[in-house]
Amino acid sequence: MKLPKTTILVIEDDESMRDTIEAFLKKEYRIIKAVDGKGALEELKEKEVQIALIDIRLPDIRGTEILKTIKRERPDIECIVMSAINDAETAAECFKNGALDYLTKEFDYEIFRQRIKNAASLYYKKRQIRHYQRRIQALVSEISKRRYYSLTDEIIEKGESVDPSITVYNHILTEREIEILRLKARGLRNKEIADKLCISPITVKNHIHNILVKSNLKSMRHVIAFAREKGIIKND
Repeated sequence: MKLPKTTILVIEDDESMRDTIEAFLKKEYRIIKAVDGKGALEELKEKEVQIALIDIRLPDIRGTEILKTIKRERPDIECIVMSAINDAETAAECFKNGALDYLTKEFDYEIFRQRIKNAASLYYKKRQIRHYQRRIQALVSEISKRRYYSLTDEIIEKGESVDPSITVYNHILTEREIEILRLKARGLRNKEIADKLCISPITVKNHIHNILVKSNLKSMRHVIAFAREKGIIKND
């Protein structure tokens, strides 16, 4: 599969290294250059980037802090950290904060090219997975709505009264969404919920978005209050 032209943000204060990387990669990739952390963050606000090459030592902000900011604000970007020395502790910190790779600057350029290619391939595979996940969620939502209307018709045919709001919560929300709703009601933040359920914070955020859409309420605070009122979740 031929990949789209990938944009790489090179965050490097050494002009010679910056220009060398650009010369080596520009035939295959679109290159954006930044000389410091502040400049890099400005570029990220304005441009679509798939890969970030981050120098660990920058004149204004440490590379690990730039890495944290990128993975927090643009978690889809694949980050590769570059360092003048091979320091195991720094490498571990980078991987912990979401780096895909950690390279010393005395790298073999063919290996370097392959790692960039791997990062680009991974980026587009993840994007494709997210696309399919959204399609699956839309299908699940549609199926759940049809199930809701079918269940409601069955109840009405039996001459029983139905509270649509309770039916919506119990039959449109997925088990995972109800689980997240209960954890939010206990006061857990998205990151804490993600850690507890072994999923990513982005997945938690997507579930919360689906809960709000399905419940037609403006905030999780309103959803939680309504769910407690209806006995869907208990007051801890």
